[in-house]
Amino acid sequence: MTAKKIGVWILQIVLGGFFVLAGGTKLAGSEEIVKGFQAWGFSEVFLFFIGAAEALGGFALLFPPVSTLSAMGLMVIMVGAAYTHLSNGDGISATMPATILFFLLTLLSYLRWDSLGRFLTMKKK
Repeated sequence: MTAKKIGVWILQIVLGGFFVLAGGTKLAGSEEIVKGFQAWGFSEVFLFFIGAAEALGGFALLFPPVSTLSAMGLMVIMVGAAYTHLSNGDGISATMPATILFFLLTLLSYLRWDSLGRFLTMKKK
């Protein structure tokens, strides 16, 4: 296994673990997180939707054939998170985690792009 492959796997595992934990925290309905979502004008249903999307997306990051699609979906969530913080006056520093995650997901999408192509062009028997 080359150093590049090892690095890609490390990135996948770290990002996958992060999103599974972040989504799981939202799904658990932590009082602090619920209050935060309500303060931004979002319902608990939306909180659980985002939590499920993050947890499932994080899990899917661990499977190379769909990791690019998963990363792209999570990138959309990170754009929404950054927009939510900015539009609610939380300041630019509150957007930094989402921004950093967005760029790491972009890197992973780029590095795993060939896996997606192989997955989409597989012949059915």
